[in-house]
Amino acid sequence: MAVDQKEAEALAKFRDVMAGLNQDDDTLLRFLRAREGDIPKAEEMLRKSLDWRKENNVSSYINWKPPTVIAEDFRFNYLGLDKDGYAVMFLPIGRWCIREKIEKGHKDDAWLFRFHLLETFIHHVEQSTQKQFVIILDLSECSYKKVAHYETIQLLLAAFRDFEANYPERLRAAYVIRAPWVFSYVYAFIKPLLSGHTLSKVKIFDDDETKWRPVLVDRTPDDVLAKLY
Repeated sequence: MAVDQKEAEALAKFRDVMAGLNQDDDTLLRFLRAREGDIPKAEEMLRKSLDWRKENNVSSYINWKPPTVIAEDFRFNYLGLDKDGYAVMFLPIGRWCIREKIEKGHKDDAWLFRFHLLETFIHHVEQSTQKQFVIILDLSECSYKKVAHYETIQLLLAAFRDFEANYPERLRAAYVIRAPWVFSYVYAFIKPLLSGHTLSKVKIFDDDETKWRPVLVDRTPDDVLAKLY
């Protein structure tokens, strides 16, 4: 990560504050930027994140094998790198039947899946040189019945809350495509959990392919975009 002189000075001070916790400069810088250079706030955020990872054994979920009923429904894909070298993740979340899985007794596994999803994203990010990712969220097949469900909403909120609190500065861009009218209902719950910086990276498109496809084509190599479906 490129830093200017002011940021380098703040990073040096933050490094001293966090000495003994074995955090690399990239991690320190991400949390520092997430709190706009405020060292006490960055320290609080990072310490809470480290506690969260330890309490939930989050790192282990990169190797977790979700039950078949969850894995076959909650599909997602790593598509490759965009034209600038950022990892591209594809999440056809509109097709997921979260409510159905919860109502059929798979609530615990559905909740644990968020750790697996987030850690898999970061695994691919760490294999790239850019250390951030681009995500394409396809909401086709999303319906009011799927999302008008308290426990489904709570799971989605937990995932976004965990991401914002523990993976700062990992998102390069987010493209929400084929968003139906019901998306505004869910997004109203999600927006307060995200910082203005994160929200500025989100672009939302409806079902009109002529609007979102040129944006993805401009960003993504043909061979990567071809993997969408």
